[in-house]
Amino acid sequence: MLALAVRIGERAMTNDLDVLLRRLREEPLPSGLDRLDQMVFERLALIQQFPPEALRRASLFAIVGAALLGMASSAFLPSEAASSPLTSFALANPLAPSTLLLGAR
Repeated sequence: MLALAVRIGERAMTNDLDVLLRRLREEPLPSGLDRLDQMVFERLALIQQFPPEALRRASLFAIVGAALLGMASSAFLPSEAASSPLTSFALANPLAPSTLLLGAR
């Protein structure tokens, strides 16, 4: 198996999955992990205490905010991307990250 190792500080970084998993197993568990379930259920109980109308308003606000953000971000498309059709699987997709990065040069 090909493994790349780079030394950073006192530990070597590697892309060997077995070594990475062994290191992860040897690490101590994060503090508070044993209370995670209890914290999740407490948070759910707190959310259920909100009035349904407040939850509906928050959901509506989030939906409207996402729509406005989407419309605002589409206003700043590069002209060549705005004029060409959008296709998900085309090789020359104008909004692919690689083409957007190349256009900045």
